[in-house]
Amino acid sequence: MLISLLEEELESVSNGDASRIEESMPQKQKLINKIIASRDCIILPDKGPSRKDAIKIRTLQQELIGLWRKATGLNELSKGLVRKRLSEIDEQLKPFFTRHTTGYDKSGKRSTVSPNIIKGGV
Repeated sequence: MLISLLEEELESVSNGDASRIEESMPQKQKLINKIIASRDCIILPDKGPSRKDAIKIRTLQQELIGLWRKATGLNELSKGLVRKRLSEIDEQLKPFFTRHTTGYDKSGKRSTVSPNIIKGGV
């Protein structure tokens, strides 16, 4: 399960699919919590793993090493993906902040000026 989640994550990063990564966060959090909980209950055996278990462990290690190498190559791509997502969020928030602009009053102090106010007079 861990391997498949990591593969999906790398695929989403390489495809630039930020929404898919965000949607998978609860599932990943559940898996992390399960790993944490299982670590507390581990009872280490007195002897080493059997040959069959050692082969499974080595296979898992090799898969994780392969995914780590792939993830290392996608690091810059993921940074760009995060920057792109943050700029999208910034664009969505702009209408809320365009109503108020920062300006200066007659005494030179900063003041918030609403564009809806029409100043008249002297």
